[in-house]
Amino acid sequence: ECVTQFLFDWDDTLLPTSTLFDMPQLTKLPRHAQKVMQRIDREAAALLSEALSLPGECRVTILTNAMTTWVDKMAKVHLPRVCALLELQGGRVALKSARPDDLT
Repeated sequence: ECVTQFLFDWDDTLLPTSTLFDMPQLTKLPRHAQKVMQRIDREAAALLSEALSLPGECRVTILTNAMTTWVDKMAKVHLPRVCALLELQGGRVALKSARPDDLT
């Protein structure tokens, strides 16, 4: 049986990293930015859920040029729905870093 593999980029695709870096505090956002992040969280979680719900065996890989711990931290802080989905899906969702020093 074939496996359908979806690849998603983390920084500036699922998470608006550049915009977050422009904020005075990366983890404590102003109210308007929090509302935007809530919408991004809903949309990103819906996208990942849709990819995982297609017929057959589907897997998702989230790619980053940063450390995978960055993805974990930012998901917990800014994208709680995405974070919950990553934790619930176990082996069907993988985080992969392009960094040779990230051994996860």
